Amino acid sequence: MVSLSKFSKTLKHPLFRGMASYGIIWPISSFIQQTFEGKNFKDNTYDWWRCARFGLYGSCYVAPTLYSWLTVANVMWPGNSIKSALIKVGVSVWPAVAVINFWLIPPANRVPFISVCSLIWTCFLAYMKQLDKADVPQKLEQNDLLL
Repeated sequence: MVSLSKFSKTLKHPLFRGMASYGIIWPISSFIQQTFEGKNFKDNTYDWWRCARFGLYGSCYVAPTLYSWLTVANVMWPGNSIKSALIKVGVSVWPAVAVINFWLIPPANRVPFISVCSLIWTCFLAYMKQLDKADVPQKLEQNDLLL
């Protein structure tokens, strides 16, 4: 019980909360991507090492980098008004998500919020990639007919 309370105290720090969320959400993202690729439990075709690499990369690189960026942005443009959020968005990749993040999300929850948005975006990209893969054989056949 003591270790559980120590763990919950550690998660109160935004960096560790972000690392925990990316360490969970990115492997889930990899799992979902693999499912879109046609892998399944029945054939035991999931690449679990790939999921582990996603978790390690997300928790040890992406989350600290994102935490650092959000900290710098809050120092350079303090406040969480719509005006300061729009200024911060000018240097962001996802403008709509950044507005919501800087305007409505408390600083301690910004990295986990971005990780959830990242999960949704990654699933969308994996789905779109899978659609492209399904069309490749048809496109190749069509190109062969044109030659």
